[in-house]
Amino acid sequence: MKSTLQNYLKENALHGTPEFPVGFYEAHIPKHFQNMLVHWHEEMEFSKVLSGVLRYDIDQVRYELKEGDILLISPDTLHSAQQIPQASS
Repeated sequence: MKSTLQNYLKENALHGTPEFPVGFYEAHIPKHFQNMLVHWHEEMEFSKVLSGVLRYDIDQVRYELKEGDILLISPDTLHSAQQIPQASS
C-alpha cells in the first residue's frame, strides 16, 4: 500500500491514454512554466526542451537540460523541474 505522502504527491492529470500511457510535452522556458513541484504519476513522461534551461530532479538525482534535450521519465518516479535563468550576454 502506498504511503499517505506518496498519494499526496501523485499528480491527478492523465498523461496519454490507458492504451498508450505516455505524455509528450514541449517545454518553452519560462513561457510554459518556471517551476514544476515534486510529483509522480503512473504514466511515462517524455519531454523535449525547445528553449530555455531546466533543472530536473528525478528520484533525488539532478539533471540540467537545455534547448534540444529530450527527457524520458519512467512511470511511478518522483520528479520536479525548475527554470534556470540564463545569464544575459
